[in-house]
Amino acid sequence: MHREATACWIAVLYTSIAGNLFVALSPMFWGGFVQYLQYSDERIGEIMSGEFFGATAATVAGILYMHRRGLNLRYVMYAALSVYAVGNLLTPQMFGHPQGLRWIRVLCGLSSGTSYLAAATAITGLGSPPRLVAMFYGAPFITGALLQPLMHSVFEHWGFGRTFLLIAAASAASVALYAFFPRRADNREVAEQGGSIARAPILVGILAVALLLQYIGNSGIWLFFERIGDISGHSPQTVANIVGIGTGMALSGTWLSAMLANKLKPVVGILWGTGIITVSSLALYFSSHLAVYAGSVAAFNAMITFLTPFYFILLVQIYSPAKAVIIGNICLALGFAAGPLLIGYTVHGDQFSESVTGTVVLFLISAALVVLFQFLHQEAKL
Repeated sequence: MHREATACWIAVLYTSIAGNLFVALSPMFWGGFVQYLQYSDERIGEIMSGEFFGATAATVAGILYMHRRGLNLRYVMYAALSVYAVGNLLTPQMFGHPQGLRWIRVLCGLSSGTSYLAAATAITGLGSPPRLVAMFYGAPFITGALLQPLMHSVFEHWGFGRTFLLIAAASAASVALYAFFPRRADNREVAEQGGSIARAPILVGILAVALLLQYIGNSGIWLFFERIGDISGHSPQTVANIVGIGTGMALSGTWLSAMLANKLKPVVGILWGTGIITVSSLALYFSSHLAVYAGSVAAFNAMITFLTPFYFILLVQIYSPAKAVIIGNICLALGFAAGPLLIGYTVHGDQFSESVTGTVVLFLISAALVVLFQFLHQEAKL
C-alpha cells in the first residue's frame, strides 16, 4: 500500500510539472524571447498572458465537469498532456508569426491548465494529505530552481526553438506513469459545523478574492525577476544564478508548510507569509545592490510556496474538497494570467517601481481580506 501511495504521489507531481514546464521556466523564456527573437516586453507580455489566460479558461471550465462523480481524471490528464506536447512541437514554427505563436501558446495554456487542475483534483481522491498539497503547489517553483540556471546554456547550445521540443518530450515521457495516476476525486460535501455552513459561499468568496490578489501580485513580479536583475545592472549569468537559486528557496517554503501544516493555524501561516513577501517586494526598490536583489528573490519565492497550501487547507475545510480545489486553482490561473499584464503595462523603460508599488498594495488588500475571513468564520461558529 505504501509503494502504491508513493507511485500515485510521483504520478501526480510529475504530470503536473511536465504539463506546466513553460510556466515554471517563464522568467527565463521572457529573457529568451528578448535575446533571440528581439520581441518587445509588451509583445512578450501578450504572448505569455495568452497562455496564462488559456490556462485560466481551462481551469474555469473545469468547474463544470472536473468534480463530477464517475469522471476518469486519468483520461483527462493524458488527453491534456497530448495536446500540450503537440502545441510545443508546433511553437518553433511560429516564431516568425507572432499572432500565430500567441494562439499556439493559448492552446498550450488550455492543456496546461487542464492538466494542472486534473492533478490538483486527483489529490482530493488521495485524502488531500497536507504534505502532498504542499509539495504540489511548490513543485513549479522547485522545478524552476533546478532548471532556470541551466536555461542560458540550453538556449545557446540547443537553440531557443529546440527548448520547446524538450518540453514536448518531457510531456510524452509521462506515459510511463499512466497506470499510477488516480482515477477519481473526493466529491463529498463538508459536514455542517455550527452556523458556518450557511456562510460557506461568502467565506469561500472572500478567501478566493484574497488568493486571486495574492497571485496577481506575486506572479507578475516573479515573472519579471530576470528582467529586474538585468535592468538593475547585473550580468546575465549572475541574474540567472540568482533567479534559479532564489527560486530554489521555494523548496524551503514547501518544507516549512509541509512541516507546519498540521501545527500552524492556516490564517496565521497566510498572514506571516504575506507579511514577509511584502517586505521582500519593497526591497526591490534597492535591487541595484546585488545582495538586496538576491535576498528579495529568495524570500519572495520561499513565501509563495509557504503560504499557498494554507489557502487550500482553509478552502477544503469549509467547502466540498473537489469544488474547493477547483475554485482555488481558478484564482491561481487568473492571477497568473493577469500578472504579466500588470508588468507589461506598469514597466516603463528601465523603471519598474510602479510595478513594485502595485504589488505591495495587492498584498496588503489580500491580507486584509484574510483577516475579514477569519472574523466572519469565528463569528459564524458562535
